[in-house]
Amino acid sequence: MDLIICLVLAVVSLAAVLIYVILMVRGKAHDDLLPGLAGDSEKWSNPELIAPGLALVQTPFFSIDGPVGQLSGIRRQAQLLYPEKEGKYALYWATIYLANTYSNALIGAAFVLCLLPFLVYMVGLLYGLGATLLFLIVLEVLFIRDGITKLKIRLKQRTEACEDEFPNMVSKLILLLNAGMTLDEAWFEIAKGEGALYSLMRVSCDEITKLNVPFGGALYKFADRCDSQVVRKFIGILSQAQKNSGAALILFLQSQMDELWSEKRTRMMQKGDAAAAGLLLPIMIVLVAVIVLVLYAAVGGMNLSF
Repeated sequence: MDLIICLVLAVVSLAAVLIYVILMVRGKAHDDLLPGLAGDSEKWSNPELIAPGLALVQTPFFSIDGPVGQLSGIRRQAQLLYPEKEGKYALYWATIYLANTYSNALIGAAFVLCLLPFLVYMVGLLYGLGATLLFLIVLEVLFIRDGITKLKIRLKQRTEACEDEFPNMVSKLILLLNAGMTLDEAWFEIAKGEGALYSLMRVSCDEITKLNVPFGGALYKFADRCDSQVVRKFIGILSQAQKNSGAALILFLQSQMDELWSEKRTRMMQKGDAAAAGLLLPIMIVLVAVIVLVLYAAVGGMNLSF
């Protein structure tokens, strides 16, 4: 009886592998999407493994606009992270990240189901199914969470980079305004710099020159892309202050710059405290291990003396 059950489960495992292979073959029709991964800073070690996910993304339920795509908010995250060319590449990257999530989940499911017959044969039907189900749920949750949150993590990293660069940008803005430039001229000049913040400034410059977006509107879109309360607050006040005279605007920027530098120092101190707390756990583990070894040696010496 047990042998028959194992054979049935082996057929289920083979069916899972077959489904994965079919999706892999169907996903190969979308291989034209993969060359774009070479230019991304994210490391895609095996882009060909995304093929099964690309096949699933084409179905209504698993698409960007399907339940999973809408629940994850992956389209908006991609629009914020890839605003270049009027957000033209946002849908592409949202598709790639969601397909990668599906592919990882399929690989995990196929792997666990292949282990199912061996587990049932070794520990019995009830324990084997229970262990497989638990392992499958944990693995799938980890894979899906990792895939969906990957864009969020990159967006958070870029937001932090923008906040770190922002006080320097405001300092440059004050210098150029003092040199006689207007606010929009200074903005275009500063946008030539290197960094996450400056690349987003160049996007706003393109909107002004190519799409005829008003300067104030481009500033608000810039703040939205930075996805930072610090930048939003500053841009909101700047939009009101730019109506003032040049001297009043410079005085405002100088007062804001002091506040921005103070906030940056606070953030750096918080990062330092978080790093120190992160190092504390390994130190405590090593300390506990040393104490256990010392106690073990002491108890062993006492036993020998008796």
